[in-house]
Amino acid sequence: MAATNEEYITASTFKVNIEGMQAQNFDTVDGIGVAFEDIAQQAEKENGMVNRPGRFTASDVTLTRRFKKDKEFHEWVKSLKQGKKVRRSGSIIVMDDEQKEVFRYNFTGAWPKHWSGPTLSKNREGNGILLERIVLSVQDIEMA
Repeated sequence: MAATNEEYITASTFKVNIEGMQAQNFDTVDGIGVAFEDIAQQAEKENGMVNRPGRFTASDVTLTRRFKKDKEFHEWVKSLKQGKKVRRSGSIIVMDDEQKEVFRYNFTGAWPKHWSGPTLSKNREGNGILLERIVLSVQDIEMA
């Protein structure tokens, strides 16, 4: 049996580039994916049904980062509230331990579907790091 030289990639080395924005460092990225409609249709030579793929939908991508003083996400959300339909493209870039790109996911047509600011608390647990979360509705996403 031939030996394989498979290297595993860790999930902790990545950055996110969003068109026109400086933010790159996120703590988590979640939701990368695509789903297809499952369409049932009559089988050609049988009395049963067969399924075929229909239209696709890219999954929402959720980005979480430490809350910072910059207002890039807030301004993007604000522009949508004012009726401006600002969609952006971007990339989720996975890197190796030497910070070299291994692969990337390119997304298009993204807009902030949901933004949430940090949770504030006077309790002892409230001394944690403040986080903000943005959910992007993505038109398409592909691995490059």
